[in-house]
Formats: sequence, C-alpha cells, structure tokens
Amino acid sequence: MLMMLNKLTKNTTPKEFSLSGLDLGGARSGILARHVAFNKSLTQLDLSRKSIQDTEGMDIAKMLFSNKVLRCLQLEGNNLGPKSAKEFGIALRVNNTLRLLDLESNQLTQDGEDLAGIVQFINAL
Repeated sequence: MLMMLNKLTKNTTPKEFSLSGLDLGGARSGILARHVAFNKSLTQLDLSRKSIQDTEGMDIAKMLFSNKVLRCLQLEGNNLGPKSAKEFGIALRVNNTLRLLDLESNQLTQDGEDLAGIVQFINAL
C-alpha cells in the first residue's frame, strides 16, 4: 500500500489499478482517497468488494471534486449507503471526467428507506 501511495503522490501510477486481495478498511480507504484526489496518472481504479462503509464512501466521492483524470471508478459490492450516494451525486455535478461509476450491489437507498442520494444522482445527470 505504501508503494502505491508514493506512486500516487509522484503521479507515476499505472493508468489502471485494482486493489484486489488487499483489505482496505476505513483508515486506508480515507488515505487512498486523499492521495487519488490530486493524482494525474491514474485513470481507472477498482475498489470492488473491499467492505468500504458509507462514511469511507463519502470520502471517496469527495475525492472526485479534485481529481480531473480518473475515468473509471468501480465500487461494486461494498457497504455504501445513502450518504455515499448523496456525495457521489454532488460530486458528479462538478466532475466532468468520470465516465464509469460502478455502484452495483450497494445499499444506496437502504432498501428504499432513504432516496435522498438517488435524488442527487438524478439532479447531477
């Protein structure tokens, strides 16, 4: 993980990166998001099935306010909820670079209980 963070800081990452096999957890997700926010070399990031929680999802969404290079962000199969959905909706109003955002198999509406994040998505589109 430390090597990846150094590459993110120096803008020497490969264009595509997957964290398969690495357990991120809350703190690592936040650290990664802060480093990706200002990276200029990474265009695809796969964070699928990393047990990322709603709070960490918000940090990842906020990273899109600063990052203008990332084109593909895969977050399928995490534990993202309405708070993350709302932040992604807000971020998509600002970020014109991202072309693919995979949020499949997350609880973005908490089984229909909270639709606020989806409303933000609709407004962003």
